[in-house]
Amino acid sequence: MFKKLLAPVIAVISFGVGGAIAFHSTTTATGQPTSGLVSVSPTRILDTRTTAKLGTSSAVTVKSGIAGATAVAVNITITDNDAAGFVTAWAGGARPDTSIINTFGSNQTLANYAILPVATDGTFMLYSSQPANLIVDLMGYFTAITSPIPTTTVASAAPTTVGSQSQVPLGIPPLTLPAISVPAITLPPLTVPPLTPPSSSTTTPRTTVPPATTTTVPASTVPASTVPASTVPASTVPVSTVPPSTTVASSSACGLVNAAFCETFDSPTANGSDSRSGDLNGLFWGVSRVNTAFNFTQGQANDWGDSTLLGCGAAQTVNAPSDAHICNGTVHESVADGHGQSTLAMYPKQPFDIAGSRAGTAVFDVSADSEGEHAAWPEFWWTDQPVPAAHGHLAANDTYARNSFGFSIDGQCTGDVPSQVGAHEPYVGIAAMHITTNYVLSDVAMTQVGCVLKGSLTSLNHFEVRFNINGHTAEVWGSDPGGSHLHMIAYTAAVLPLTRGVIWMEDVHYNADKFDTQADHTFAWDNVGFDGPKLYRDLTFDVPDAHTACTTTGCQQLGRYVYQTPVPMTVHGVNWQQMPTASYVAFTWSPLDPLMPDVRVNGGAWQTLPWIGGPTYTNRTVAIPIAFADVKTGDNVIEFRYGVNQTTAFNGGTVVSNVNLILIAATPVP
Repeated sequence: MFKKLLAPVIAVISFGVGGAIAFHSTTTATGQPTSGLVSVSPTRILDTRTTAKLGTSSAVTVKSGIAGATAVAVNITITDNDAAGFVTAWAGGARPDTSIINTFGSNQTLANYAILPVATDGTFMLYSSQPANLIVDLMGYFTAITSPIPTTTVASAAPTTVGSQSQVPLGIPPLTLPAISVPAITLPPLTVPPLTPPSSSTTTPRTTVPPATTTTVPASTVPASTVPASTVPASTVPVSTVPPSTTVASSSACGLVNAAFCETFDSPTANGSDSRSGDLNGLFWGVSRVNTAFNFTQGQANDWGDSTLLGCGAAQTVNAPSDAHICNGTVHESVADGHGQSTLAMYPKQPFDIAGSRAGTAVFDVSADSEGEHAAWPEFWWTDQPVPAAHGHLAANDTYARNSFGFSIDGQCTGDVPSQVGAHEPYVGIAAMHITTNYVLSDVAMTQVGCVLKGSLTSLNHFEVRFNINGHTAEVWGSDPGGSHLHMIAYTAAVLPLTRGVIWMEDVHYNADKFDTQADHTFAWDNVGFDGPKLYRDLTFDVPDAHTACTTTGCQQLGRYVYQTPVPMTVHGVNWQQMPTASYVAFTWSPLDPLMPDVRVNGGAWQTLPWIGGPTYTNRTVAIPIAFADVKTGDNVIEFRYGVNQTTAFNGGTVVSNVNLILIAATPVP
């Protein structure tokens, strides 16, 4: 809301006799500054690579070696970390709930410059939430000042004193100004929300990114929060005073009292030909698509069928990316599953954060009209990494994010009571909740307590996902179509594996014509948002879909075949407004063998991950860390290869789709 805590003030002042103006202060300046900076040649005062690597949730005492220092200026580096986590620095005593460095993956090398208070013996503490090596370089220190600061006298006309005010002659002759009549102005009360503390890192703007045209987000230039990006949830969930009864949705942005992000899809955006985002603003939204037609030995490469888009005038036959279409202030997206399993996933590129057991809320409207668990349905997911098409529980679409939480809106109900009677009943609820932890999917214990009437393309249901409330880690509240009254329909007390990540709105199909009638179906979405701190926004750059012809009519192949010979792909227009905290190449692939593709950017070193576990002969999703030094502005070439180091027989290749170059925290929230 505010760029700085201090702002200049403009005043119109009348001159006194002799061209003098008077200055008056209500405060009295006393004493001298208490400390001053002394610069030193960079000196390494800690390097755990030469002693012992820190373990999980470990701290180390750092000795500055400066007697009498009140604070130190240091450069802190983390390297060789085992997993995503954070580093905290403090003078001693109780460890604060803040971070100096956040990591978003393993084996990252990140640095931050900071000025830190120290204890009386010149020491300070460093804490790492995950096993890592820490390096500290001393750049300067502050010491107490005991002598007064010398003053310089500048000759000037002697002031005159009137009461407690001083008048300084400026040598300007008196002016005669006409009288100005200014009517009284009544200002409405100003409500100032709490400011998110800025991080101590310094970033340099690079390339100017065009402003948003469709996203309704309050203005802010606050950079990434200093709340630790921990994937370990708090052990204690605060109990809210909000009872699990009917409530009324707020009339503020997206139904949120303090929206950090709110998208109302007021008008379409004309993205470039590279974008997969359709009519959604590609600067703010990412879209990905996977289908189970991926077996390269059968000539398939993520085959995506033509679908019938409804609700925007006459029915339209569309394919990616035109299957995500904005009309009438709502996004309509359509999927034809081709008797397979399909996911169309949309996400805002700004993270939602509930660190410190914060009671947070994510919201969305959708035409929740699922015919059941063998049809089409909406899903909500929250993932710690922006991996494409993040999903959970289909037999051949196992695009598990590393750590995530999600649920499906396809539970069968009769009346307002959960049941298994009739997929075509007029009610729908939450069928299941899931988490993934280190790529392992688990169903979580969930209680279904109600349902909502099914929505339509012209009358949507409103849903709120409330975290850390009523002793539950997550509650789902919903309304009947077009209604504002919400009631809780499901909850869980399961421990969630993340506290910060991106939210996903997904259209999921499971051979929806086998027992039902939704194989070619349209969902409508609106008012997607969340509350909490405005941290940052990622910048992502799509490799265009392949758009090659399928072996059957009425579809396009979105993926590309990858074998042992490197396959180049180009992303255009890469830029960043501040130094990213991490960089990835993210993609979906279809492993017939337990192998990860290798990837490199602009001829840099080949990067990969060990096999992340889980099934083969399915779709998977991953984000592979890359060195930011390999990234450049403008065009970047991403290369893939598969099975180069394989010493035993394998199927020879894979299909890669939904390729993105992702720069984490590369721009502030607008």
